[in-house]
Amino acid sequence: MPSDLAAIGTARRLTRDVLCEWDLASVVWHSDPIYEVVELVVSELVTNAMVHADAPIVFSLRLLGRRLRGEVADRGQVWAPPEEPPDPLDEHRRGLAIVNASVDCWGVDATPEGKTVWCQWDLPSCLDTP
Repeated sequence: MPSDLAAIGTARRLTRDVLCEWDLASVVWHSDPIYEVVELVVSELVTNAMVHADAPIVFSLRLLGRRLRGEVADRGQVWAPPEEPPDPLDEHRRGLAIVNASVDCWGVDATPEGKTVWCQWDLPSCLDTP
C-alpha cells in the first residue's frame, strides 16, 4: 500500500469488498456486523503502520476455515503490546485498545523486514466456509 492517508480508505474498501466476495458481509460478530468491526480494526492497524513505521505497508486478509485473519506488515520495529489500558487523559494508544476490544486475539510478530501486526476473529460455527 502507498504510504499516504488515502491508503486507509482503500484498505477499508478492499476489506468490505473481500468480505462480500467471501459471503461474510452479513455475519454478526458479538452483535455487530463483522464488516464494520474488521474495517475499524484495519483502519487502526494501517494508520499505526503509516504513522510509526516505514513503507512499504502490506495489508492482507485470509480466511482460515472459520477464522478470519488480518495482517499489516511494515518495516517498523517490533514492540510489545501494552499490558495496561491507556490513561483517560492519554492522547495516544487508544487505537490498540480498540483493536483489543474488537478481535478474538491479536499480536505482533518479528519478520526479517520488520514486523507484522495480526488479528483474528472466530466466525460463527453455523457458517459453511471453505
